Amino acid sequence: MLENAHFIFIWISLLFYLMRGGLVFANKPSKTITTLSAISSMALFGSGIAMVFLISNISFANSWVMTKLVGILLYVSLGVIALKPGLSKPTAIFLWLLGVAVFAYTFAVAKLFLEPII
Repeated sequence: MLENAHFIFIWISLLFYLMRGGLVFANKPSKTITTLSAISSMALFGSGIAMVFLISNISFANSWVMTKLVGILLYVSLGVIALKPGLSKPTAIFLWLLGVAVFAYTFAVAKLFLEPII
């Protein structure tokens, strides 16, 4: 059940990330989407940490766990930086797209290493 929730949070988080970026770059930022984006990212991070403990893999020295942890934190941080006012639009778009790339990489690592465990 937690795995299903985590999988849903993955896609909800990405959806809100993309929606938030699209609205900000169209000069129509939404506080509601920003809040929902933050909540979905926290849910994604929290469910991921819970899954680590449920599969008895609490050694954070494990490389794929660290990759996922760093990846999700980087994805969220890039989104926060990119979508704050003050950056030039090309820089903001670059950082935002870099966040999407980090998300994709983190997802690929999870898919590659998590499936054989569960």
